[in-house]
Amino acid sequence: MKKLKIVLTIFLLMFVSGGYSVLANTQSFIPNGGATSTNIYLPDQRKLISNANQFPYNTIVDIQGIFPNTKVGWIAQGTGVIIAPNVILTAGHVIYDKGQGGYLSKVQIYQANTNGTKGATSIASVTGLIPNGDWVSKDNASPNNYPLGADDLGLIVINNNKGLNTGWMGMTSNLSLNQAISLAGFPVDHRDQMWGMSGNVSQISNPLFSYSNISMYPGQSGSPVFNTGNNIVGINVVEASYLNPNPNGDNNKVPSSLASQYPNYGVQLTASNIN
Repeated sequence: MKKLKIVLTIFLLMFVSGGYSVLANTQSFIPNGGATSTNIYLPDQRKLISNANQFPYNTIVDIQGIFPNTKVGWIAQGTGVIIAPNVILTAGHVIYDKGQGGYLSKVQIYQANTNGTKGATSIASVTGLIPNGDWVSKDNASPNNYPLGADDLGLIVINNNKGLNTGWMGMTSNLSLNQAISLAGFPVDHRDQMWGMSGNVSQISNPLFSYSNISMYPGQSGSPVFNTGNNIVGINVVEASYLNPNPNGDNNKVPSSLASQYPNYGVQLTASNIN
């Protein structure tokens, strides 16, 4: 992948009832100034997942908790996916963020109801948080900037075998340019609902790959990126910010003509990090 002068923004969103604000690691990764944003490609073709109780969407969960540096009354939110009876795969920064003080706590895990809305109660208690060691070491070394090249992955261990009820998607390291992929998660601009979109792989540069025709929003960090065979090929992690100040606050609305310049990114699943 060419070394573009882009700003990568972690997709984890902190929100408080009544309003939203992107807080987590919003400083420039490759500094060139400007505002950070989230890439919604116009026209916005994301869709509400209205069959969220069916596979594979029933394996996708909403993750909420608090970091040590989270403001009082605020909540950190991301997405994850069940990959074993009692294990959830997510982005490493959803559960460990040095810039936010370390590990996520008071973690709640929610499934979506049939109509795509988030369930009212947590489906499990969390017994373990396991961020990838590569992510932890690189995030510790660069807590104020997103460490491009890190395996931004993590596991959450829960206290029951929920996966035996939902099943789980497979995982694969097979990834190719233009491959058809889908992404689904819990974006906070559609609060407490699961939304998704399909598109294609744009570029591949281990450990990242990009997609410039799949829109997403904060809260979808950790969302699974999966192929047409319902095998997970990666985890959604960062974006190339669209730097176009707009008095209406719509910095995240990227014209289709510019989409290829401002892609969104996932971490590939490889033989090493799958195992």
